Amino acid sequence: MQKHDIKQDGDNVEQKKDDVLEGITTVAPTSFKDQLKAMKNHRRAVLAAFACSTTPILIGYDLTLIGSIIANTQFVHQFGVFDASSQTWSLPASYQLTWSVVQYVSAIIFAIGSGYLNDRFGRRVCFLITVMSVSSFVPFISSVP
Repeated sequence: MQKHDIKQDGDNVEQKKDDVLEGITTVAPTSFKDQLKAMKNHRRAVLAAFACSTTPILIGYDLTLIGSIIANTQFVHQFGVFDASSQTWSLPASYQLTWSVVQYVSAIIFAIGSGYLNDRFGRRVCFLITVMSVSSFVPFISSVP
């Protein structure tokens, strides 16, 4: 509705105009060149948006990783049993079950605990501590000479 379509007297005209225009947002169209310029000026925001948009790729990666480790030949040789009749190594089902259950139980425990720690110390600090602890913990449990 345009301004000249509203026909009322006095102060009610201004009130009616505000009511009619409330909630209407217009955005001027921008060219592709202007959009590229804005992306260049706000690199951190673009990188953060890109990083956030790639995280759905990692959903389920941890589950696939656990399955890949169980299928690893060296893992099966170290934790499995050798069947002399078929001349093959196999990983007992109880070991596979334990390996999978530990993953889910630890995910539940750390999901509950990480919320409190993230709120208490901040997400960046918790992330850095996690990365440093994992990267320093793995070499100690690795049996590679």
